[in-house]
Amino acid sequence: MSEVILEKSDVAILLEQLRDQTFPDDNSEELDDAEYLVNHVGKVGYLQLGFAHQGVMFIFEVATDWYDSFQNLMETVTDLGGIVVDDSDE
Repeated sequence: MSEVILEKSDVAILLEQLRDQTFPDDNSEELDDAEYLVNHVGKVGYLQLGFAHQGVMFIFEVATDWYDSFQNLMETVTDLGGIVVDDSDE
């Protein structure tokens, strides 16, 4: 069995990284989505159950919509962190 509970520190890190990346535009939709996640702190967002029966392993996974949104935002932040912008006018 595996579970993921949304922690306040996870949301804080996400908000900080989004603010750093959208510095001039503090009204971005991603920031609004991340701030909405504060309502779900302490809740289970992902659950995985597994058991073996007659030599077969059964696995069940389920995630909430808000946890999927959190994952997508985290992927966006990590993907944007690797982009290099070349400002040279040569």
